[in-house]
Amino acid sequence: MGEYRRRTHKKPEHPVREWISDNLRYFMLIGGILVIIAIALLIVKLVSGGFGGKTPVKAETSTESVQTIPTVKDPVDQEAADKEHEITVTPTPSVTPSTTPEPEAEEITKEVDDSMVTSLIKSYFDGLSSKDPVRVAACVDSFSDDDARAVTENTQITSYSDVEVRTCKGTNEKSRIAFVSYCYTVAGSDVKIPALTEFYVYDIGDGNWRLASDIHMDPAVEGRIEELMTDENVAAMIEKVQKEFNQVLAEHPELQSSES
Repeated sequence: MGEYRRRTHKKPEHPVREWISDNLRYFMLIGGILVIIAIALLIVKLVSGGFGGKTPVKAETSTESVQTIPTVKDPVDQEAADKEHEITVTPTPSVTPSTTPEPEAEEITKEVDDSMVTSLIKSYFDGLSSKDPVRVAACVDSFSDDDARAVTENTQITSYSDVEVRTCKGTNEKSRIAFVSYCYTVAGSDVKIPALTEFYVYDIGDGNWRLASDIHMDPAVEGRIEELMTDENVAAMIEKVQKEFNQVLAEHPELQSSES
């Protein structure tokens, strides 16, 4: 018979490994629970916009998107911005350029109801007709001895009449441009010859107005007169007098020598 040998239980060489092997299923269960918890937390943070430190990255991405989108929508956005600007700024141009220049444009050529200027001019022509140098001198801003002799010794023109005055605003508030139509007669004839002239009348101080002796010395006055002559009313006045003048000379050829 063979020799009987009693079996003895050998002590494991790695007790920790054996313990892990025996409890592996518990570790897997705990690990699975932790994974589920981690996934749940991840979902909650994604829904609520969490990620804390990663928020600036998301903002940078959003900024880059905004910068690239206007390359397509820029015309629309610019048009909207222009409309906003027009709504804000338009009232200023509409009030200033449209209301201020228009009254000035009306005042440029409209006739001024100035009876004082009209009386001054008629007095001037009365002084010429009566050959009164004192009266003429009272109407002008400068009057010399030679001017006085020209008034008294004028033998070519015998009278002035039918004086009509159209007064317009001058180069400033204290001046006027007067377009004057009148008739005159020459020596040896009673025929009235139509004529037209212009005066620059201004306030010399204390409300005293005078006719300027030489309006051609001031370019501003000459420019103002030329401007007013483009007005349809003034132009019509000039055309009317010219037609009447031509008609008188056509009917009285003998007067042409006095006008040459």
